[in-house]
Amino acid sequence: MFSEEPDGSAPWRPDVCTNWFGRLRAELDLNHVRLHDVRHFVATALGDAGTNIATISVRLDHRDKATTLNIYSHSFPAADAEAGALIGTILGTVPASRRRSPSGSTT
Repeated sequence: MFSEEPDGSAPWRPDVCTNWFGRLRAELDLNHVRLHDVRHFVATALGDAGTNIATISVRLDHRDKATTLNIYSHSFPAADAEAGALIGTILGTVPASRRRSPSGSTT
């Protein structure tokens, strides 16, 4: 999750991040915030911004995208709203003569 390289190719050793975070948390008097909370925030923020699940999964070092989806999919309401709007747009472009009513007849 943390790296000196822009592409994340050389991650920090876990103890570097843990020690840094512990000092910062104490300095800011945020003892209730866990490092894992920051990880959850990053995954949620990326997903809500539309980052694809494969990229988020790699950033979190999950071996399987299903793990990321199982843990974080509930956190992406904006993506769900966008999907609904897209389907509405697609359905709205169907010519009226080709639309079917709920009973199955053409309108």
